[in-house]
Amino acid sequence: MPKFGITMYRMHLLLSNINISLITLTIVEPVFEDERQIIVARSLVDPYKETIPVRIVNVEKYPIRIRKNYLLGELHPVEQFEVFIDNNADVELYDSVLYKDFCIGMSQGDLIDTPVIPENWRSPKVLSTKTDSFEIEAEIPKLPDFLSELYQKSCEKISDQEQKLKLAKVLLKNQGAFAKDKLDLGSCSLIKHKIDTAGAAPTRQPLRRTPKNFEGEEEAYLKDQLERGVIQPSSSAWRSNICLVRKKDGSGVRNPECKNCKSMDADWVDFKTDVDNVTNLSDNPFVSKICAVTRSQNSKLIDSNWLSGYTTKELENFQKEDSDLGPVHKWLDNNCKPNRDEIASYSPSTRKYWLNYDLLITKNNVLYQKRLQPTGESYQLLVPKVLRKEVMTSCHNTMYSAHFGVNKTKDKIKNCFHWYKMGEDIQSHVNTCSVCNRFKALNRKPKASLHSYTVGYPLDRVAIDVIGPLPYTRQNNKFILVIGDHFTRWMEAFPLPHQQAEKVAEKLVHEFISRFGIPLELHSDQGRNFESKIFTEVCKLLEIHKTRSTSYRPCSNGIIERFNATLEGMIRSFVNKNANDWDLHIGILMAAYRSTVYPATGYSPNMLMLGREITLPPQIIFPFPNCNESMEVETYVSKMRSKLEEIYQLAREHLRSSAVRQKKDYDSRISQNQFCKGSLVYKFNNIYLKN
Repeated sequence: MPKFGITMYRMHLLLSNINISLITLTIVEPVFEDERQIIVARSLVDPYKETIPVRIVNVEKYPIRIRKNYLLGELHPVEQFEVFIDNNADVELYDSVLYKDFCIGMSQGDLIDTPVIPENWRSPKVLSTKTDSFEIEAEIPKLPDFLSELYQKSCEKISDQEQKLKLAKVLLKNQGAFAKDKLDLGSCSLIKHKIDTAGAAPTRQPLRRTPKNFEGEEEAYLKDQLERGVIQPSSSAWRSNICLVRKKDGSGVRNPECKNCKSMDADWVDFKTDVDNVTNLSDNPFVSKICAVTRSQNSKLIDSNWLSGYTTKELENFQKEDSDLGPVHKWLDNNCKPNRDEIASYSPSTRKYWLNYDLLITKNNVLYQKRLQPTGESYQLLVPKVLRKEVMTSCHNTMYSAHFGVNKTKDKIKNCFHWYKMGEDIQSHVNTCSVCNRFKALNRKPKASLHSYTVGYPLDRVAIDVIGPLPYTRQNNKFILVIGDHFTRWMEAFPLPHQQAEKVAEKLVHEFISRFGIPLELHSDQGRNFESKIFTEVCKLLEIHKTRSTSYRPCSNGIIERFNATLEGMIRSFVNKNANDWDLHIGILMAAYRSTVYPATGYSPNMLMLGREITLPPQIIFPFPNCNESMEVETYVSKMRSKLEEIYQLAREHLRSSAVRQKKDYDSRISQNQFCKGSLVYKFNNIYLKN
């Protein structure tokens, strides 16, 4: 089927031994057998025709091939339908299209009230073909021979003629559930039978000796079972020894003293009492389906395409019909490689094969490409477009492939197959695999992009946090209150005996605000000391806008959290072995930090906050010339103000460039989900969690 194409086919019916004599019209219902994007249109069809029309739409972006015995849809009986008549429509159009084409499934012929019924089907008696009315005679329909005996036995205790008629209808409707003869074994794909051994070892059964008089009968019976495929020879550890049981009709061998035989008889009695009720068969919705497939009913259905391999002739035809591989086939068949000018008009895929012309080879008229490896030389099949989806499905979706990731699936396919841009196709197939999306956890949790918060002046935004608990010091301090300015990167650290709200608010007001002024905004985490009533009242009294970080997201207060790690490293370098004097070093360590140039601003916190650098011990030990000129107070203030404005402008530019660089680096490692209104999403179900 071509990509993005609509095709009309005429399909054969697989009747599945179902009597459709009571059916007048059926509707085609689509069946989704695999993950291929195929849409089958619903339509009313005439079940008495040898073939029915089916409209199929291929929504894939590449051509696909519908293989033999591919299940497209099922026919369901229609009890009642109405023909819609538009009074404004053209009468001639209605007569030629709406009634004839619609009612008999787009086939030209007789109307549905006079169907062409095969002779071997018993149809209802037509009383009036003009009024489209059908009635069933109050007589017992003729049953097939394999159902007659069952019907007679079941009717022995039924005297009501209406009940007998209902029973006959049930048997006719569900005749596919009964074997016609001993060769009709039947099959069912609705339930897969599994035996859970729970890790137990196989149990050896003792041999059961066959009486000499029955040896010939046993050999003939086993040969018959082998020919019909009921049993097969086995050397497995789970094999079972032969034990034949004579049936009621006298066939088979039976040991009346066998315990297993007696147990089997008892189980069979319970089964006939509890399960074998013929009226229950009419409730099964699966036995009344008629399947529309791509071959006649004489062909056997194939449940899986995995083992039904392609012949070399089929592969040769697929490659020659492919638009990219067809020219390559001609080159190799004629042993004539085109030149560069001749190849310019072909597709990129064909030109790629032309570059690898020396590696191409034909085996049984099938194109392969040599693959040179350190371990030796191997061959890769050049896959045409119609088979690529099937190759990816067989190497990823089956149990033998186990739904591995992109790289492992690529390696598996590269061992045997090759086509142009196969890596992109494999990645798209794995990424859109419904099983992988449902049951495989993401390697990276989805994260949103980074949003930067920039400031342009000292004390525009101040962050606050508490470090601890730490080892008790001699002054009974256990915590550290950290306060930092976002613009100047000026940091303050105050040892605290506890982190209650009253103590934190007191240090903030008396130690920081009293020296530097009231900040416009105060940012903290959601600790109870910062969210307390007293802290809220302090911010309200001083008209400070209070903000807080997201729960369990310390990166939303990143400046303070990064400084906490730096401060802990500085303390760890100078604390004693008992770790009880860390509060004595904090003041000097903070002076060292504030005198160091901060990379994001390009200046030290001292320069941005104080307008100058402080004098440090190295400047006292080693003499330096005095560069400060003596000047009037007004001149000094004017120059200091101009100097600070220039420094602040440079700091703003550095902060903006640093924010852009951090966002670019952070966003390059995120995995963000892009959802829009109406998108189909998966909902997590914890039923598959471990334990």
